[in-house]
Amino acid sequence: MISAGGHIHAPTTMKLALLAKVSPNLTEFRVGCALFDGRSLHYAAPATARACPQSLRLDLGGNDINDGELRIVSQACPLLESLDLQDSGIGDDAMQAAAQRCTRIE
Repeated sequence: MISAGGHIHAPTTMKLALLAKVSPNLTEFRVGCALFDGRSLHYAAPATARACPQSLRLDLGGNDINDGELRIVSQACPLLESLDLQDSGIGDDAMQAAAQRCTRIE
């Protein structure tokens, strides 16, 4: 569900995760600068990564995710070639750890 203010709410993020689950060959997932309500993306990003381990490109830029979620994403999707986390609040240590797990990232 999207609110009048354009924020994406938890039921919609669950649908995103379900879509990913039934699309295990998904290679690109982009939610850059989407306005997720509260912590709803905190569920969708790791769930999508776990469901789509063949992902090559992931755009989470402009969204509030944390270092733990990035760890899950990078462990679940080691084939990532492109990972956009611009303006996401991820710390340098977590970025380095993700780059070590996803050695194809440019």
